[in-house]
Amino acid sequence: MQNQSTVAQTTFHIDHILWESFVHDSPAHFDEFASKYAGATTTPTAVLEDFKGYAFKPFVDGLGQPLPWRTCLAGYTPPTTGAMTFDTLGVPVNPTGNPGTSIRDFYDYDQYNRSTFGHLNSDGLAFVSRNYPSPP
Repeated sequence: MQNQSTVAQTTFHIDHILWESFVHDSPAHFDEFASKYAGATTTPTAVLEDFKGYAFKPFVDGLGQPLPWRTCLAGYTPPTTGAMTFDTLGVPVNPTGNPGTSIRDFYDYDQYNRSTFGHLNSDGLAFVSRNYPSPP
């Protein structure tokens, strides 16, 4: 019924920011964040803004070297033996594109995935309303 309150459970799965794809429950990785700071001469503080302009098709580390696929999951085979690259499931990737129609960099990719980490009533997927320019 409209205009009535109800009790609901909200769960935030922050692991979504580590997923290798926009597919729900795809394998998580941290290499893509850590690699950005390879070769740093001081102790870096990672902030999301560091990933504006940072390509993810494929990833390269802070020294410009291709980032290899790695995993800790038994039986998991990465999508390729080449450099790590994440799957946008057909959402266009264009480094110079409009953020309302394409993913430009890893910053956009992460924001897009991050917007899906709210779940309603346990693992129920909630409708995503991205309050920033992003592809549908």
